[in-house]
Amino acid sequence: MKLITNPNKFFEELKQRDVKIKKKPLLTIVLPLAVILSTYQYLLMNKISQAFPKELAQFFMIGAYIGIIGSFIGMFAIWFVVAVI
Repeated sequence: MKLITNPNKFFEELKQRDVKIKKKPLLTIVLPLAVILSTYQYLLMNKISQAFPKELAQFFMIGAYIGIIGSFIGMFAIWFVVAVI
């Protein structure tokens, strides 16, 4: 209600609070999203690599594995940046 009646005071009080990065969202939201994203990327790259010749598909899958690891780590990086902001 304070947000509606006196928004300046509400946001001044909000600015005074300490920023805390909590572990619970990490385990309940970010980790499952990272796993789902990595799994989806693996399945997608596996299907796309089937369209290429065998020699080229092996090279393509090496890049896909690097991308899968990067997307997994990237999900945690995005969470960290958003939590800090």
